[in-house]
Amino acid sequence: MQLIFPIRHGIVQDWEVLEKVWQRLFLNPKLELDVEELFDHPLLNRFPILITEAPWTSKLDRERMVGVLFDKFDAIAVCVTQIPTLTLVAHGKKTGCLVDIGETTTSACCIYEGYLMPHTVDRNNYGGKDITELLLKFLYPERDIEFFGEEWRQLQNAEEILHKMGFVLTNGMTELKLCQPKNYECKLTGRVYSIKTERCRCLEALFKPQIEEEVGGALKTTASLQELTCHAINCSNHPIRPELFMNIVLAGGVSRVTNLAQRLRQELRDMP
Repeated sequence: MQLIFPIRHGIVQDWEVLEKVWQRLFLNPKLELDVEELFDHPLLNRFPILITEAPWTSKLDRERMVGVLFDKFDAIAVCVTQIPTLTLVAHGKKTGCLVDIGETTTSACCIYEGYLMPHTVDRNNYGGKDITELLLKFLYPERDIEFFGEEWRQLQNAEEILHKMGFVLTNGMTELKLCQPKNYECKLTGRVYSIKTERCRCLEALFKPQIEEEVGGALKTTASLQELTCHAINCSNHPIRPELFMNIVLAGGVSRVTNLAQRLRQELRDMP
């Protein structure tokens, strides 16, 4: 099975595929709506649609997206808003610095009183998928632990390990001995694997991107998580910086791993 990703790094790469995804979504029988009724009275004719976008989405892409929804799906109303603003509001805040570790992109930006300041947006093309792939590199051939099946299934296993067992060392590699082994059972084969320091080391790449080169990979970014965060806040007006530093919010799947917030706080304190 070949997986196609119409959106990469928060930017639409294949509009034709994206339209097919929307067709599948809006005509999904699991919505418990009569399919014949959907064709006679399309879903978007009855409900407005909210589109969330990355802060770096171009005006051209935004106009095209809205055009498709109106022209091809007969939407009655479309609201386009930015992901960081909604994420911050979901945490009960109007002002803060949103650090989002997405699948293929990590970004930081500042929001003041509900307004996203465009000049504070900073990002790199390194995200959760890259960390998952790095975990696989540590497991095989280094530990001779190999998950069988198609690439997407191997990534799925590694992602499950990362979310269930991922552990960030608060003081870097000096605490590696604290990362105790944990057992992981592969759902496909039923085999049990002992996951050791790999579950910690792969996450170090967020704070030390050069780790990718150390295992023979390509350096995808030179900006660490703490550098992105600090740069975004320092791009804001000086009087509001203390408030932004006091209201840093982490988002994205990887943000749920143990000790990530504590480590970022420590790294920011240690920055010159």
